[in-house]
This record gives sequence, C-alpha cells and structure tokens, in this order.
Amino acid sequence: MTIQEALQKGLQVLGKDQILEIEVLLSYVLEKDREYLFGHKEQEVNDNEFNKFKTLIKRHHNGEPIAYLTYEKEFFGMKLYVDKRVLIPRPETEMLVEKIIEFVKNSKKYKKELSIIDVGTGSGNIAVALAKQFSHADITATDISLKALEVARKNIKKYGFEKKIRLIKSNLLEKVKDKKFDMIVANLPYIGIEKNNFVSRETLEFEPHKALFGGNDGLFLYEKLFEFIKKYENCNVYLLGEIGFMHREKMEELIKEYFFGLKFEIIQDLAGLDRYFIVHFKS
Repeated sequence: MTIQEALQKGLQVLGKDQILEIEVLLSYVLEKDREYLFGHKEQEVNDNEFNKFKTLIKRHHNGEPIAYLTYEKEFFGMKLYVDKRVLIPRPETEMLVEKIIEFVKNSKKYKKELSIIDVGTGSGNIAVALAKQFSHADITATDISLKALEVARKNIKKYGFEKKIRLIKSNLLEKVKDKKFDMIVANLPYIGIEKNNFVSRETLEFEPHKALFGGNDGLFLYEKLFEFIKKYENCNVYLLGEIGFMHREKMEELIKEYFFGLKFEIIQDLAGLDRYFIVHFKS
C-alpha cells in the first residue's frame, strides 16, 4: 500500500473535513513531516505501519484527541509533549503569554529583573513559553498533580530550561506563600460541575477531570487563589488568569470582593468571548 492509498483509507473513515488530522497521524506513524507525504505519495507503507495508522484513525474516530495520539501539541510556536496526565494546551491560552510579553516590553524595570509564577502549570506550556521569551526571568511553576509535573518536567528538559524554571508540587500558592512575585499567571480548571458546564464529549471522556473542573460554578479554585494572594500579599504587579466565557459577572464580583479598589480588566479572546482577567496591583 502506498502513502496515497493509506491517506484514502483514512478519508473513508474520518471524511474530507479531517484531512489535516489524517495527514498528521500518518506523518507520526512514518516519522516524517507532512510535507514529506506530498512528495512521496507512491512510497510504500508496510503492514506494521498501516496497522498502526489504522488503529490511530479508529481511536480518533471514537473521539480521542490528536494530541494524545501523537503525544504532541504546538503552543506558542513550540512543540510540547502531552499525554493523558495533562490538559491539552489551547490556542486561547497563548493570549495570556502575549499579555505578559506586552507588560514586560512596556516596562523598563522588568526588562532586567522579573519573577513570575505559573499556578496550575499542567504541561508547563505557559512557563516554558515565558522562559523562551525572557532569558532573565525567574520562573516558578506549581501544580497539585505529581503526574502533571512529570509532563511539565519533560517539556522543561526538552527546551533546556531546567535552571530557569523551578517546579513545585503545591496546592495553588500553599508552598510558596512566603514569596512575592511580580506576576502571577493562572489557567486553573474553570468548568463548573453544576453551572457553566460547557465541555465537549471528547474533552470529558479523554482529558483529566482534575484539570477541567473547578467546583460547582467553575470558580472555586480562583476564589481560593484570591484568598491566598490577599492574605499573603504574594503579587507585586499583575495577576492574570483565564476563565470561561460565562464567568464575567461572577469574576468581577470576586475581584471586587478580594481586591477592592484595584484596577482590573476582563478581556475577550479572538472569538469575542470573555476569556481573561487582569488585576493591576500597581499602575
């Protein structure tokens, strides 16, 4: 069987609207990039390769995400290792990184010295992206899950950031409550168990629930984080986070409750949905 014939077999199962996914899976099996497929359509695919490809096609047809099948997800121009121990990084989260970059570029102070903590790091995607951007940054990344930290460590090692990123097993800021950070960034679980439960079947079936659900309305962990920050005054300048598109009103109430008088913003993503909050501890 040729590469062209294998692609056709994939199309019969997944359909033309998933041609990209089909090409990604065959590229993964053959250990070649997608461009290779286009120039070598008559190359033979052996039985072992085709059987592996066929299995992956079936798993994806049943809802399993491509990232878990290929153990890779692109985030902020980097190819990160992912598996079922962590949530798959979303493109929307890249805007959190972009906001931090914007703040640093607009401040002379933070071009020389910068401390950041990534709370609930998961795969380490935010921490690694920031380490790549800022050679001078002191970055801490926490997660309550040892399994997630194992994945984050793989990505930190892949990009050679072992000396730039400090990994800590911690429930939010519990293990670093005596430290202060210029910026605190958090992409905590924000799917509600009872309210704001907007999640696809595929996500619900395959991604870790601990990384998805944040209490009844999805904001339980953010409220706990705010309690930590208010009590221990960990944040010097900016607190940034990602939320669900139905959370604006409740998030505004929480920010006013815990950080009364401070300037804050709710920012929309590229789809026009409320997605991020920023609290300014210093103007």
